[in-house]
Amino acid sequence: MLGAKKLVSNVPSAEQTPMYRDYTKFALATLVIFLAAVILVNLIVDPYRIYPKISRFELEKSFSLFHHMRLHNAYAIEQVRPQHLIVGSSRSGVLSSQEMEAARGRAFNASMPGASLAEIKRAVEHAHATMPLESVIVGLDFNYMFQPTQIQIEAEDRWRKVNGNLSDKVRHSYQRFKDHWSSLLSVDSTINSSLALSDDGSSPFRFYEDGTWEIASTWSANRLYAVLAKQIFNDFRAHSDHFNTKELVKLLNFTDTNGVQVTLLISPMHGLLLQTIYLAGKWQQYLQWHRELVALVSGRNIAVAIYGLEDNALMVLGAIDAEDAAFVDGVHYKRKAGIEIVSCLVAPCISPLRPTRLDPQSIGLYLEQIDALRVRYVMENPAATAKLSKWLGFKPRSVK
Repeated sequence: MLGAKKLVSNVPSAEQTPMYRDYTKFALATLVIFLAAVILVNLIVDPYRIYPKISRFELEKSFSLFHHMRLHNAYAIEQVRPQHLIVGSSRSGVLSSQEMEAARGRAFNASMPGASLAEIKRAVEHAHATMPLESVIVGLDFNYMFQPTQIQIEAEDRWRKVNGNLSDKVRHSYQRFKDHWSSLLSVDSTINSSLALSDDGSSPFRFYEDGTWEIASTWSANRLYAVLAKQIFNDFRAHSDHFNTKELVKLLNFTDTNGVQVTLLISPMHGLLLQTIYLAGKWQQYLQWHRELVALVSGRNIAVAIYGLEDNALMVLGAIDAEDAAFVDGVHYKRKAGIEIVSCLVAPCISPLRPTRLDPQSIGLYLEQIDALRVRYVMENPAATAKLSKWLGFKPRSVK
């Protein structure tokens, strides 16, 4: 009986009911206002840069897109609708799409940090599904020598497919819903918007409207080269001599089928990092990779142009800390170099950074010049090569 009375006493009285209703309304109104404020801030700041017509932040001042380039590029391609595309890893991020646009037509750089050839192929297909492509420049990195056939692509359904079926379209739509949700209401986007609002200009990257982006690190050149040398040394030591070209063949099959002109650019390295490959015991393997790339390209029915830059003394022998150096860290170009390289790929030029067209007749001499420049760098820069040996933790070896 006492328990029944106690239970009854916990039920709100008629006088108390309006107070509970008012509290519920207030809580719901507060929640709605809070969520609306979060959406509004994320729309205005647009940390992943997928609403450029709404955003009031200049891209150069926005939060670093480095870890969100795959999300950003999928939408940027649809907004720009390029007829010409530049795509690759971070090493291709500074290749100027403005030079390409001036020579050929509307262009965009869709390079992504750590992009695999499988991702590059999907980006090219996405762009072609959005607006038929006429040409594409693809940056080829040494790590494509080793990549496995099966590569996981982050949020693959985000990228459009040419002639996709109903299932593809449904998955694509669902992925887009998740993208918009995460960009407007996720904790991650809200944190990134807050970081953008309090930006102090310390981001190690700079992003531009044409899709290009560059490294603007405050680290010294020696520190950057040391990090890259250790990474490259370990990458080469960890892999076998077997080359994987299946993903590149898939990419070229797609461009052949769809009539897209392809230019392949073998991303160059500074002489100090070429010596790193030699010290890793993989120098002949690296040269053979070039031969196999040229053989693969020359054996196709539709012409594919392939270029290299490591026979260029300015690229390979330049002082690592020089103001006019072509590289930031031995593998990533400076913005000026990226502009000159693309200008020479899309039109005749007289730049000292003009790439060399490679074919079965020229590849032998090209590789001889690379090896000669590597040896020359070691001979002319004993202090730098001594530092390299120290970074890698062993005594210097003979250069021959």
